Amino acid sequence: MREFQPVAVSLDVYLPDMLGWTVFNHMKLDPATRHIPVQVLTLDEDRRHGLSRGAFAFLTKPISPENLESAFVK
Repeated sequence: MREFQPVAVSLDVYLPDMLGWTVFNHMKLDPATRHIPVQVLTLDEDRRHGLSRGAFAFLTKPISPENLESAFVK
């Protein structure tokens, strides 16, 4: 993320090697990446948890292309 500086990130909470919450936390603590908006995608239904950490959107799987696009528009 530091190298490419994306406009936004869609982050799944359940990643193969670590929890997405850990990645999210590292992003928000790093001055070089904390400004990047994060959209959380997960099976987990803890919306408040994601939004309180600074996610701009929280989508519960399965996610339709329309819902994904709508979240990015917001």
